[in-house]
Amino acid sequence: MDIVAFRRRVLEIQTELEALDPTAPGAADRAGELSAELEQLAAEQRERTARTAARAFGQTVTPTGVDAPVDTLSELVDRLDSPTTSDLEEST
Repeated sequence: MDIVAFRRRVLEIQTELEALDPTAPGAADRAGELSAELEQLAAEQRERTARTAARAFGQTVTPTGVDAPVDTLSELVDRLDSPTTSDLEEST
């Protein structure tokens, strides 16, 4: 789902949640369904963003999943910026 469709659906869900009467029968179930849909939409967008980032970095960075640490990219940059053992041996 592209970002425009994602944002449109999130706004629709937000509108439905705002209009939902908490005392109405089944309101809690409907709110739970909408919450689950929001979680699914967000997971899809995170995966889409990870794929886009992987392409932008020439497949250097690959999608690692929703629960991956946020600092994975910075660790990669640190590792690439730090001199390797062979570089250190050559300089001595």
